[in-house]
Amino acid sequence: MTKNFKITIIVVTKNSEKYLEENILSIFNQTYKNYEHIIIDGDSKDQTKNIILKHKDKISYSISEPDKGLYFAMNKGIKKATGDIIGILNSDDIYYPDALRIINNYFSSDEKLDFLFGSVYKHKLMHGYYPNKIQWTFGFYTTHSVGFFIRSSILNNKFYIFIFLVYYT
Repeated sequence: MTKNFKITIIVVTKNSEKYLEENILSIFNQTYKNYEHIIIDGDSKDQTKNIILKHKDKISYSISEPDKGLYFAMNKGIKKATGDIIGILNSDDIYYPDALRIINNYFSSDEKLDFLFGSVYKHKLMHGYYPNKIQWTFGFYTTHSVGFFIRSSILNNKFYIFIFLVYYT
C-alpha cells in the first residue's frame, strides 16, 4: 500500500536569478502534491528576492538574510522542515515532474529505507579526476546533497545525526 508522505524540499540560494524560476516551477509542477517547499536565501543582491516574491504562493516558507554559507543554510532549512522526508535541491537544478511521486513510492515500498540518492538535471556536467578540486567541489561526487532524501524521523537517531551533521556542516 502506497503511503502519502509529506516531502519537504529545501532550496538554498544566493544570487540565483538565472535558474531559480525554473527551479521553483519544477517543484510546483510535480505530479505528487504532498510537499512543502522551503527556500533559504543568503541575502541575494540580484533579482532572486523578486523571483521568490513573485512565486510566494507556491512556496511554503522562505527567508532572505545573511548566513554563514551553503551548509549553514541547508541546516536552517532542515530545522524548518515539517515533512516526513527531507530533500535538498540546489537553486540551479530542477526535478522532473514525477520525481516526488517516485521518491514517495520508494519510501512507501520499504519501511526500513532510511535515505536514498537520486539524480537531478544539472545545468553543468562535471567530469574528470581533479584531486586539487575534490576538497572544494561538493558536487564532484555522484552522490551528494542534491538528489538526497532522508526520513526526518532518522534525524533523531544519534548515529545518523552524526553522519548527517558531518555531511552537511
